[in-house]
Amino acid sequence: MRANVWKELENYFLILLGTALMAIAIQWIFDRVGLITGGFTGLTIIIRNLTEALLPGGIPLWLTNIVLNIPIFLYSYIRFGKNYIGKTGFATILLSVWLYLIPVIDMSGDDYMLAALFGGAFTGIGMALVLKAGATTGGTDMVAAIIQSHMRHYTVVQVMQVLDAGAEDFVEEDDSFEVLTDPDDFSAVRLAMEEAGIPMASAEVTMIPDNYVTLTDPEDIKNLNRTLDLLDEDDDVQEVYHNWNQPEEEDE
Repeated sequence: MRANVWKELENYFLILLGTALMAIAIQWIFDRVGLITGGFTGLTIIIRNLTEALLPGGIPLWLTNIVLNIPIFLYSYIRFGKNYIGKTGFATILLSVWLYLIPVIDMSGDDYMLAALFGGAFTGIGMALVLKAGATTGGTDMVAAIIQSHMRHYTVVQVMQVLDAGAEDFVEEDDSFEVLTDPDDFSAVRLAMEEAGIPMASAEVTMIPDNYVTLTDPEDIKNLNRTLDLLDEDDDVQEVYHNWNQPEEEDE
């Protein structure tokens, strides 16, 4: 019993230290030189910059961080339960508190290379400590944990690498999953998956419709099937894209 108590205290100390390092990276380095990081941290900086014309100093980073995490926390509570949310909630709130308490100090000047190196080091070490404690700081870290809960054979860190590279959606299938991304981010996401050690059955740029149409009229279905067959038989046609919600053929 006593060992469990000390273990929990150690975890919360790691969260305390980890979130402090992450907040220092944001307040002292990234925000000072105008570097936009990935995930919710980057969004807080963007929103602050966009609202500076409306509010003196813009919307505070700590406030945006809390607001953005509310829907993620609601889903995670349903998915993981209150024990997981307890640590992650503590880490997320603590990061916002650190952002509020830690004064703004310019440590990097105008050297973007040093800012990227030291900011990345502070953030990486801080995130590692939080993950070691069995928590995340919310945002895309929690999104990665949610996705990883469906893909147990990969770690949260591996999923985070793919998300940070630009992955927009993960679609779970029977024994695999499909990663969707913007065509401009295709190469970066593919490279991130390779570096994370995630094997790929295939990777290609294709066109996916935003909306699908369901046909009910037998004549319309017959005509469209005939059109698709003709296009498929045409050697000059390389690819055919459509938004018909085509029903699966039943096995006889």
